[in-house]
Amino acid sequence: MFYTYILTNRPKGTLYFGHADDLPAIIAAHKAGKVDDLNPKHMACKMLVWFEAHPDLGSAFNRQTDMLTWNRSQVIKRIKLLNPKWADLSDTLTPDILADPARKFPSDNALPSV
Repeated sequence: MFYTYILTNRPKGTLYFGHADDLPAIIAAHKAGKVDDLNPKHMACKMLVWFEAHPDLGSAFNRQTDMLTWNRSQVIKRIKLLNPKWADLSDTLTPDILADPARKFPSDNALPSV
């Protein structure tokens, strides 16, 4: 399983978008400051506020690339859908949470229609 994820430094603060095959491990690396080539403004982004599961690396990477083109309000809408309090989800990454059907790509299907 692969994941696209969003980290922040505080609720509604700076956002960092990433993708990984081992979400708990990459989040631990972010928290420990052991992720290479991060822009300095993203070094403080250590709160996992959103993630989505993908069947393969290409899908996760493409989703991350797409999300980088979205405006901030679109991103915040997706975060609030599954994490309205902007809680740090990193301590809750159990196998059940990682396999939650609401977090499977495309999680946009869970968005209310406008």
